[in-house]
Amino acid sequence: MKFFLLLLIFSFFVPASSTAQNMNEAHPLKPFEYLVGGEWTTETTLQTFSWGVGQFSINSKLYFISNSDTTLSGEITWFWHPKEKVIKGYGHLLSNQISFFDYSTKFTDSLTMVNTIEGYNSEDVRIPIYETIQFIGSNTYRWTMYEKIMNKLEPQMSIIFNRKN
Repeated sequence: MKFFLLLLIFSFFVPASSTAQNMNEAHPLKPFEYLVGGEWTTETTLQTFSWGVGQFSINSKLYFISNSDTTLSGEITWFWHPKEKVIKGYGHLLSNQISFFDYSTKFTDSLTMVNTIEGYNSEDVRIPIYETIQFIGSNTYRWTMYEKIMNKLEPQMSIIFNRKN
């Protein structure tokens, strides 16, 4: 018992910077840091990204803009799933055909985020969704949603987001 108490006390005195540095070097959420900070906007939406506690998750909030009103409409939290070895995300969106989102996310390179999503509507019907975020500048990304047509992903909608602040 004394050993575990000493170990616990000792852990408070280990320099956090070296531990955090080692974690970031191999941290699977590191590619998200491009999105963190500022507000990503279109004419009708605003999205923010922030680190969760200890940078073990990413939290995103989606707002819809109408006239001069900005309304929080959805949230997503991504994290590294240690057993599945994949970035997972869970989110919800108010006032939409699809209300719950189950994300599997990967970065195919440093500029491209690919999301395979299982969306669920109010009747718990599964709706497959595919999307990409392509970073096209330090303050710009293109979000594209795809639909699977005859086993091929076809782009259905694409929107440019620009960072403010």
